[in-house]
Amino acid sequence: MSSQPPKHEMVYFPGLTSEVRAFGQFRKVLHTGLYSQLVSMEIPVGGDIGDEVHTVDQVLIFTSGEDRS
Repeated sequence: MSSQPPKHEMVYFPGLTSEVRAFGQFRKVLHTGLYSQLVSMEIPVGGDIGDEVHTVDQVLIFTSGEDRS
């Protein structure tokens, strides 16, 4: 792991929401920036991610299914 801070750059993820994601992992970090992090999560039907605390804004994008918060 690098001791340098993440780059301050724009990153583009083509097709991120255009199809159902299948990474084969519950949680996968796709990108870490200076002020944000993009993480993909595959939550099984009826699954729960538990309580989480974030010190920054969080944006949720659902590509299939439904949620309850």
